[in-house]
Amino acid sequence: MSGLAIQTAMDEAFTVEAGARGPTSNIPKVAIIVTDGRPQDQVNEVAARARASGIELYAVGVDRADMESLKMIASEPLDEHVFYVETYGVIEKLSSRFQETFCALDPCALGIHQCQHVCVSDGEGKHHCECSQGYSLNADMKTCSAIDKCALNTHGCEHICVNDRTGSYHCECYEGYTLNEDKKTCSAQDQCAFGTHGCQHICVNDGDGSHHCECYEGYTLNADNKTCSVRSKCALGSHGCQHLCVDDGAAAYHCDCYAGYTLNEDKKTCSAIQEARRLISTEDACGCEATLAFQDRVNSYLQRLNAKHILSGRFFCFQPPSVVQ
Repeated sequence: MSGLAIQTAMDEAFTVEAGARGPTSNIPKVAIIVTDGRPQDQVNEVAARARASGIELYAVGVDRADMESLKMIASEPLDEHVFYVETYGVIEKLSSRFQETFCALDPCALGIHQCQHVCVSDGEGKHHCECSQGYSLNADMKTCSAIDKCALNTHGCEHICVNDRTGSYHCECYEGYTLNEDKKTCSAQDQCAFGTHGCQHICVNDGDGSHHCECYEGYTLNADNKTCSVRSKCALGSHGCQHLCVDDGAAAYHCDCYAGYTLNEDKKTCSAIQEARRLISTEDACGCEATLAFQDRVNSYLQRLNAKHILSGRFFCFQPPSVVQ
């Protein structure tokens, strides 16, 4: 009649009305079935339903009890739930064993374990603490500390590894570099393309995350290595002027001559104006006869003197000694 006994326990003893704890209490329901013979009913079916409902079954056989029937009744593992004694009087010896099993508290279920992260029940009231991924158990066997994955050198960061509070890490790059999509390697930034270089004229990307500034032609880079100033070509001495170099502003210049000289057609060299001065007179008009070649030469000198505002008044032509009239 073992099957009937189990069914009665399910219907009457293990109900909330009869004092059983609710399904959320985490307190196990335990039934001990004692039999001294072979069951006369379908005990295996009833026992299976009881186990499925959350009842933990222990089977105790006395004297001529059938061991196979005991195994059909008991919960797994069988070596912890099946017992055999020779007489009913010996059952008392099992009381201490049942007491240790039934009365042992589960600190993990009751929340009295003090584990910082995870409590693992070891049975018979014992437990141990474990940590979440990315953490390691401290010496007190209860608290956890984040694993320094950067120190383990397994992070794979090309430049900088930064530990996170979650026990994880992330990679960063040196100044002038950006993190690639793989979140580990770095590529040099083109600061010239970003427009953050601060160069007044020209930004030159050096390819390693750095850059330098340059200036337009006719300018020179200032001490701040960013701004530019007009370069004085006259001061550089590369102007090519024979006499005087005059700065015109933005890297431009022109040549001039000393008093008594006139600028030649090359705009750089100068010629003395003494020969032209011999042509100047305030008394007579032109009355000389000269060859066409000489007259052209005189006209050229006079035009240049007029541009310098040297001529004022009248002038006459003369014939050099080498010219025969």
